[in-house]
Amino acid sequence: MFNEPCDDDVELNTYCSCFDMNDSAFYACSNDKCNWNYEMMFWHMSMSDVNGDGAIDREECDMMYDMESIGMCHEVVDHCDANGDGALNMCEFGACLHEAEEMGYCTVMCAEPYEDMAYFQYAMSLEC
Repeated sequence: MFNEPCDDDVELNTYCSCFDMNDSAFYACSNDKCNWNYEMMFWHMSMSDVNGDGAIDREECDMMYDMESIGMCHEVVDHCDANGDGALNMCEFGACLHEAEEMGYCTVMCAEPYEDMAYFQYAMSLEC
């Protein structure tokens, strides 16, 4: 599996942060990978919010630097835009992850969140 430790003692869980663009499925990954993926998603969303409105639309997705990030961004905006304004804010993103968890697809929070990471601190400060 991509970027996973070879140590059999490392527990893998199906976290919402571990998603395969090729078959549109969540997959089991380590707690480290879960935290790293959420941190990267947070920074992608923060850096891609060109107009500073606190949300990302498809045009802002198109400014990302690689096709995998662009594709993932489009999928998330299209699927998780709850209010239909064509953009995704962090509250909509979080609600979408919780919906996926309720449907049994994945687990939203990493087993051991790294509380010093920006994504975690931001998520804990959100009022949705």
